[in-house]
Amino acid sequence: MILINDSVGGMKAQDSTLGSPGMVRELWLLKQEISELAPNSSTFLSENGFHLRSFILGEDDGIWLSLNAQSFKDHPEQGSWSHQTFLEKINEGWFDPERFLLCFDDEGQLAGCVWNKEHPTEGRNRVGELFLLCVSPSHQGCGLGRSLV
Repeated sequence: MILINDSVGGMKAQDSTLGSPGMVRELWLLKQEISELAPNSSTFLSENGFHLRSFILGEDDGIWLSLNAQSFKDHPEQGSWSHQTFLEKINEGWFDPERFLLCFDDEGQLAGCVWNKEHPTEGRNRVGELFLLCVSPSHQGCGLGRSLV
């Protein structure tokens, strides 16, 4: 069971997939106009030796799974993804490798990623979801995550 917390009611529900009794999964629905996002992300990335490229299925699976495990080592759900879990996610109808960006540092090491979903249009508005944001432990705290968002 998953309930969305819209920051008004503070709804929580027990999620049986989390395993331990008493663990609660809480999801927040936040909305942001794209025009309000910081325009300097690409400047930060290039000035700090980072570069982005789209995920390449079959080539990047292993390095991404390693990054995910490192980034979420203390998270009971996300940190335990197997290759099978990953394949199940990418085989859902919404997966688009162009919306799954990997960020490499100036030494060619995977430093982070951002994975987005696009939902059906609501009227004239395109609706997206930040599905996943990872930053390697060795790159955390430098502003990379903020720039990837």
